Amino acid sequence: MTSNEFIEELVGSNWEEWHLPVLLAHVKQSLEDAERYKVVRDFAKKLSFNDNPREKSEFNEFDDLVDAKGYDTDEDYI
Repeated sequence: MTSNEFIEELVGSNWEEWHLPVLLAHVKQSLEDAERYKVVRDFAKKLSFNDNPREKSEFNEFDDLVDAKGYDTDEDYI
């Protein structure tokens, strides 16, 4: 598989050079989100959902909290 074929599989055949930094940023963000999911999955013992989702302005705060927990080695997290 060539690099062009790889990119075409991800974004289609009508891609241009300026799409590459956008694609890279998206891939990096997806990998960070996947790591956050693993932290939440591994440490969240009681998880509940409600009908009022978190405000978008709180996302970064929550991501920072989860990122910090990802580096924490304390096994007694509740």
